[in-house]
Amino acid sequence: MRWSSADALLKLIEEPPPHTVIMLSAEKPDLLPRTIQSRSQKIRLQAIPPPVVQSYLEANYEISAKRADLVARICDGSIGKAIDMIADDDEGEASQRGLWLLLFKSLFSEAPAEAMARMTDVVGSRAAADASGMLELWQSLLRDCSGMAVIDDDSAVVNIDFIQELRKLAPLFSDVRLSRRITEHIKNALDDMRRNTHIHGTVAALMLRIQREVRLVRAA
Repeated sequence: MRWSSADALLKLIEEPPPHTVIMLSAEKPDLLPRTIQSRSQKIRLQAIPPPVVQSYLEANYEISAKRADLVARICDGSIGKAIDMIADDDEGEASQRGLWLLLFKSLFSEAPAEAMARMTDVVGSRAAADASGMLELWQSLLRDCSGMAVIDDDSAVVNIDFIQELRKLAPLFSDVRLSRRITEHIKNALDDMRRNTHIHGTVAALMLRIQREVRLVRAA
């Protein structure tokens, strides 16, 4: 929010209406103005373990154990996000995840021009939320591949619906430096999107950076 908005919020916090509790939710609370931080009681919420999420979904929604297991793994420990995911059309969500995986794989198997053309087809002029969702999936896929490459164990894989594709990509990440660099590039791209940068340009620049990192590792 703008500083003027933050000042208005601060006044509301200092002089709240009667019988009112104000709750602020922030992914990065340290970015809030110090004046607001100093007047707030901070409560850090931990991610809910996947087995707890899965049990909740199976008990309260008509959903298969397999589907509940997948959603519990990929919802980042958020019950709300898990509920939103099962409320969406399963086929549509699976198709979207499949397209995002396809684009992720193209970073490591296609020439830059081909990958860019595919990105245009997949991303196009999608909303920032969709592009951010894609990059967050890439982060998750990257963690899965890195974990499989380092410990040679599939049990901790989050994206179990892509297990076969991830097994093929995992050997590339035996060099942990590649994973760290790509993770940093994705993080920076997500930060840029939150600043309302051009979606297509941000994703294109990110893809070029990732492919450059892959070429450097393969040439070493």
